[in-house]
Amino acid sequence: MDQCRGTLVLILCLFYSGADGLNISLEHPWNASLIFETGATASIACSYTLDTTEYPLSLEWYRVPKWKADVVPEKLYRFSFISDREYKFAEFDTRPGVIILNDRDANRNTLSISSLRATDDGDYTCTLTLDSSSSETSSPAVIVVNVTPQLQEPQASILSESTYRLNCTASGGRPAPSITWYRDGVSLNVSSNNSNVVTSQTDGLFTVESMIDVTETTDVTYTCSMNHVTLTTATNMSINPRAAAEPTVSPEPEPEPEPEGVVNVTLAATTTPDYSLANFTSGAQGPQDHGVSRIYILLLPWTIVAILTFIAI
Repeated sequence: MDQCRGTLVLILCLFYSGADGLNISLEHPWNASLIFETGATASIACSYTLDTTEYPLSLEWYRVPKWKADVVPEKLYRFSFISDREYKFAEFDTRPGVIILNDRDANRNTLSISSLRATDDGDYTCTLTLDSSSSETSSPAVIVVNVTPQLQEPQASILSESTYRLNCTASGGRPAPSITWYRDGVSLNVSSNNSNVVTSQTDGLFTVESMIDVTETTDVTYTCSMNHVTLTTATNMSINPRAAAEPTVSPEPEPEPEPEGVVNVTLAATTTPDYSLANFTSGAQGPQDHGVSRIYILLLPWTIVAILTFIAI
């Protein structure tokens, strides 16, 4: 009898705790694929059913970012239901543009994120906890945010007299973009012998760098074409290797330092000065009789006047 009573108590505890009475699921009626571009709006509805109306009852939203190395769920929002109509709301993520609609009559909680960013990419789940003793977590709804990469202007460098290396980079995209080369409008079948493609990832965004080596003796146009899932047409940029490439100029060797205690003196030859009357008039001076020559020149007019006066008398 005691053993039976214990079993009944256990069943009642399970019933009131809601261990078998929680059912939770995620819905996404507006976009079944959950693949978006930046700037769009994503909505996810968390629906649940309860076999009991015990309180407190809480519903929490979580996200596992795809672009982070760790997979620790981030708590975003929490609804704590105190009664059938009363609840408290806690916000752990202060990102603007988020609207949460709670429909208690329909047992549905909808998370709407507008102006999607690259960092909104991730797995979203909602967890329903009843009386802090039992909980149920939904399967994840995966939100993929595609980001359009930016194509940079191609660069060219000289490897030898007529061989050039062309470089084209597309950065900041999700998923990784693809790059195709064209020569005067004709697609190139680039082989691994003369090309190199490097793909790197930072914060979930991809950068693709394509390098090819070409040999040209005339002016031709090479086009770097970028394709991506967010683009309806390819993005193109062109380059003329012969016109754009900058030759590598070897730096001039620096002069060797002079030994200490040595003084360099530079001598410059000058012409012998002309000590004619014209030079004296303009201010030139002789080597020794500078002052005497000037006195003779000043007294000459007065001497002539005196001689003429004497003759007249």
